[in-house]
Order: sequence, then C-alpha cells, then structure tokens
Amino acid sequence: MADRSAWTLAAAAVFAAVTVTAAGVVLFQHTPPTAKKITGTDDGTPGLAWSFDVATALDRPWAELVDPRAGVVFPNNAPSAIEVGDTLVSAAGVNRDGYSLEDPVMIGIDANTGELRWQTPAAAVSQCSDTPLDGKIVCYAAAEKYEIVTFDAESGDVERRPVDESVFAVAVADDTLYVVEGDAENYDVRVHAGTVDDLSATWVRQFEAGGGWEEIFSGAALTVRDGIGLVGTAWQSATFDARTGEELTGVEPDLCITSSRLVTGGVVVQNQVECTTYDSVTEVLRAPEGQDLARVDSGAAHNPYVDSPTDATVPVVLGDSGFDRETGEKLWTYPPLIQDVGGQAVSALVAVIGDIGLLRDPATSSTSAIDLRTGEELWRRDEPSSLNPSGFSDSIAVGEDGEALLALDMRTGETLWRAPFDAIVDTDVDTSWWGTAIPRGEDWIYVSAGTVLGMTPL
Repeated sequence: MADRSAWTLAAAAVFAAVTVTAAGVVLFQHTPPTAKKITGTDDGTPGLAWSFDVATALDRPWAELVDPRAGVVFPNNAPSAIEVGDTLVSAAGVNRDGYSLEDPVMIGIDANTGELRWQTPAAAVSQCSDTPLDGKIVCYAAAEKYEIVTFDAESGDVERRPVDESVFAVAVADDTLYVVEGDAENYDVRVHAGTVDDLSATWVRQFEAGGGWEEIFSGAALTVRDGIGLVGTAWQSATFDARTGEELTGVEPDLCITSSRLVTGGVVVQNQVECTTYDSVTEVLRAPEGQDLARVDSGAAHNPYVDSPTDATVPVVLGDSGFDRETGEKLWTYPPLIQDVGGQAVSALVAVIGDIGLLRDPATSSTSAIDLRTGEELWRRDEPSSLNPSGFSDSIAVGEDGEALLALDMRTGETLWRAPFDAIVDTDVDTSWWGTAIPRGEDWIYVSAGTVLGMTPL
C-alpha cells in the first residue's frame, strides 16, 4: 500500500494559504500531488492521483460524506458529489442517529487535486438540485422557516433567502429554477418556474398532486427533463409542460400506481398493481399527455442502478421487451430480463448505459449484456458478479463489488481493471464499498462515505 503521508491530501503540511471570508466560508489553497501505482494491480489499472479523507480534512472524527441532492436531514442516497467545473460539491457531517447529520457542512473539493477548497454550514438543507444554476447549487432548507439556499461552487459563498412558501422540492433545467411548495399530503401544491430571486418569474401553477412525507423524503417529488415535468409521487403525481406550466396529466385516484418515473424522451414509466391484493405488477409506458403507449403484465418492476440511455431513440425496457419511446411499438423480446426466483418474478436489469443493458441473474449472479436497439445478447459470463455500476463513460461502467472498484467494458464483458479498496484506503474499508463513480475525461473520481479517490491512467 502506498505510504499514506505521501498522498493523503488532508495533511496540513501542503497548505499554501487559508482564507476566512465574512460569510463564514473557509477557503483553502494547496499544491497538487502526483499519481501513484496501486499496490497489487496490473498496468491497466489507473493510479491513485489523490485521496481525500473527510474526517481528517474536516478534523471531525466519524464525519462522513452524503449526496447533497438528498440533503442533510434525511440523506438516503449513496454518497456522491455534484461536479461543477473543477469543483466537487458534497455534504458532510456526523450521522449519530441514523437520520440527520450533526452540524452539517457543504464542502467544495478540487476535482484535479483532491484538496479541500471550502466548507460552509448547511443547516437544515433538505434537498438540492443536481444541476447548477449560474455556477451555484440550489437547495431548500426547512426548519423554523423555509429558505432557498445557494452555494457558489467556486467560492463556497452561501446565500439564504427566506420564503413564505412551504417548499418541499427543487430542480434546475434549461437555466430555470423549479420549486414545489404547498400541502403535499392533501394534494394542494404549486409549482413555480423562475429564478432564485423571483421563484415565479416565468410561471406558477397549482396541481392536485403530492404524496406522504415519507415518500417525499425517500424519492424525487419533482423531475424536469426533455421539456416535461413530473410532480408528486406514485399515483398522486401530475405531468406538466415545463415551458408554460400547462398541466398535461393529473392525479388518477382509480389507479393503484406504486411508482412513476419521468425518463428520457419526456415519457413516464409507471408501475401499477391490482388495487385489492397488490400481488401483480403492470408496467405502463405513458406519453406526456397521459395516453398509454404500452402495457406489460411483467410481474416485476425494473429499477436499474443507472438509467442513462444515449437518447430517446433507445428503446425503453418493460418486462422482457423493448418498446419505442414515442409510439409504444414493441421492437424486441429478451426473456432473461425477467427471472423466476422461488415463484416470484424478479427483474434482472442492473443498468442502462448508452444503448446497452447490463443484466445480473438474481439467483446465480451471472451477468450478461444486450443491445437495447435490437434485443440481441452481446455477451454472457457464468461466473458470479456483484458489480454495482454507479458511473459510466461511453460504454465503460465503473462501480464497486463490495471489495474493490472496477471498470467493465459493457460491449465485451471484459473487466478492464480492478482496484481493491484495502490497497487504496487506510481508513475503514467498510466505508468505501457504497459510493458513486464520476468520470472526468480519462480520469475517475469515486465518492464514498469516508473518502474521495482521484484515479488517473499511469
């Protein structure tokens, strides 16, 4: 293992300057490290350019990173960061009760060197947009009062703007801020489209949508993509035209919908169940205006770790088949997409990356991949695999298998490289196995609860 003192970037000895601003933001400047070969890996494995240990950098034992998208009140996503230029924005704190972070901060990490650029308090931040607006991460905070909170990715400057509305979701798309507020449990909510300074600058519309607070905090209550918006959860959701706010579909109380996802192409994938027994699953592809394009009584719902098709021309998977996203036409069928495990239908779809689908047999953990445009099998590996992909670049998927970080060529099934966590980190390896891989050109960044790793080809 590489000597920790050579590459642990939290070490105070590399500080060139420290600046404290009036806003309470602590700024740091450092000198870049050099990449080192990871012990026991082959020549194709990238080297460790830098490593960021959150507990050391913040001088807070037991501090951990969380995904700022999920906030610091009920953080339930895999640890992650939002990349804004050369800065990785993440949230950190000590999780003592299993729920909220204690004394949470938002932090900025230099994506090229792994150095801590800034940290600033992030009290009560409940959720943040995954897309920056004018170089800032936009969040909302809910405590004694509601606030729209922005964090400048470059400087760490924070601005908190109290608002009268009871905000419970924010999103950024096409340089517009979308905010949802109101009474979610009584389906009386409003969506605003505008700016940080004027939430309703473009439009504001009321919707009979919402959901229980447990659902609101456990998943996205607002999604905007491809000119369409989805507000609410499951059957309590509605779709709207993101440009005008016009309602396209409303709540459908006669249907028992367990989930609604707005996917690439501006179409919605719903999972519907039988309303009395809940023992059957029908996957439904719906146009933005609400008409059913395709229905499949699959018995199982697909929920891949990564769902990032190249564009809307890549068929959407329902059950064991691929369907045209615009017309709903069935284009192909591949039966292994749905597996029978003890008499129960189970999805085998692990990831959608580009135009490739990665499958893992839920019984044997063997893996395979299919061409999503044709349904043809690209490869199959009988040996068990527990790869959980969390990032991708072209057809290369990167993720962890519980013991190591590895890269998989989705087109061939070849494992391109594997870097064991116990050869990379000196801290508790158990804090590394759940995280998010972020591509940066030829480099990879891996964010876990305890550390952030910067890896580059040697």
